[in-house]
Amino acid sequence: MHGGTSQDPVADIVGATWTGCTFIGVSVSVVVTSPNWHLHAVSGYTTAATDTVVGTIDNIAGIVVTIANCKFTVTGYVGGNFLEDNGKSGQEFAVTSSNLTIATVNSAILCAGLVDVDDAATFTGAYNLDSTAAGYINLQP
Repeated sequence: MHGGTSQDPVADIVGATWTGCTFIGVSVSVVVTSPNWHLHAVSGYTTAATDTVVGTIDNIAGIVVTIANCKFTVTGYVGGNFLEDNGKSGQEFAVTSSNLTIATVNSAILCAGLVDVDDAATFTGAYNLDSTAAGYINLQP
């Protein structure tokens, strides 16, 4: 987490975990090998500790997705809403737009046309942020 009202990015994301992923009933493994993502506050800072801030997470790389023998990597950025306090488990980033692409594919034969380099990829949902190690992210000035 970064401090100060003019700090950008406002936080660095240094780890990510996905569980329970499936694609047409087949288990999918999603592993992050080198997270160094950046959370930016697009709509500015807030007046309270429980506000929603429009933001982006960029520099997304190092996501390795495996479906059976098909393995590919995803890169790009997402836009969404950063909830300073979601009223349940802390903070979260709810993805509202996705500009992700397939960067590499291990084998066109193994992937059987499922994905190709430069295909669009989409992550949706609300992702919990565990900022306990670095401190609660508060975008108040």
